[in-house]
Amino acid sequence: MSLVDGLKDLVTDMSSSIATLVRNFDQQRIADWDDQHHLHARQDIIAGLMTIFDKIYYTPDPYVTSETARDLGISIKHLKLVETGDYKNEHFEFRPEFFKPMPMGAYELLPIDAFDVGTTGLMKTLDEYWDEAESGGKCGGFTQARAVSDLFSCLFSLVERMPVGSDDDFTLQQWSGWVRRWPNRTVQGRKYMRPSGPNTPESESVTLWDVRFGDNWVRDDSHPHRTVILEHSVPPHKGLLRSEVLTIIGLMRERLSAQTLMEHKVAPIQIISCMNDYQARILQADFRDGKLTIYKSLLWSFATQEERLENTSLFLRYFAAQPVGDTTFH
Repeated sequence: MSLVDGLKDLVTDMSSSIATLVRNFDQQRIADWDDQHHLHARQDIIAGLMTIFDKIYYTPDPYVTSETARDLGISIKHLKLVETGDYKNEHFEFRPEFFKPMPMGAYELLPIDAFDVGTTGLMKTLDEYWDEAESGGKCGGFTQARAVSDLFSCLFSLVERMPVGSDDDFTLQQWSGWVRRWPNRTVQGRKYMRPSGPNTPESESVTLWDVRFGDNWVRDDSHPHRTVILEHSVPPHKGLLRSEVLTIIGLMRERLSAQTLMEHKVAPIQIISCMNDYQARILQADFRDGKLTIYKSLLWSFATQEERLENTSLFLRYFAAQPVGDTTFH
């Protein structure tokens, strides 16, 4: 190779390297701009959530009335639970967009493994616990809500199931792809459950929470969805509880503040709300375009063995819901 040819090749290689560097720089600059744009957009979203949070936090009324919700820009809609089939073959006035419950047919293919020693032990313990509860041995405080909470957690995360046609055991949690986080029984003092501003009242009428976290579950970083059990020490109430709304907003703030979820602008939350008298309901919520939308189911009872057999599978299908919907920036 002549000296001239060698110089030509060198110039060509340098030009190619420079072009690659420029292209990489432009791509990084665009990515940095997107990150900054998303960051500012998320800050605006969180600010909108905080406006609602502060107004509810400083109102000691334990319930959020329809009038209060309307004034705050909260849309409360009915969540009709799918007892059979799927959304595709049933009519619903309001169809949730972010949590698709496991179809009944799929759930029926995951029967409990009656031969697993650990599972039979858990089921026996649950039966004994509920026998004691029904006889009046457990009551007051969080006890009844905790009983329903533990029932759900055990059947979803601990009890082994034997899929039809398989020789391997799975829990419903493992099968559905959710990841369990250990409960933090109190929400008091948590970073995302505090109002904004440097001066916050210390009055118990404002800061007292009659609610605790049960178990909660998240997905991978491609899904900001989260499912949480709440335990209430209050009688069942058809209206929306103040603590439910504050918890929903607090969880959204937490998810939208996560560095691993920077590309997301919506953090869908599903709450399994357990109350006294062994009753529970499901809430699903999202915050878009400055409006908080909360879907609220009716209250379902788990007080008797018959009610538990009939209603637990319905709730478990929502625990195993598939995270769906568009949550990212475009």
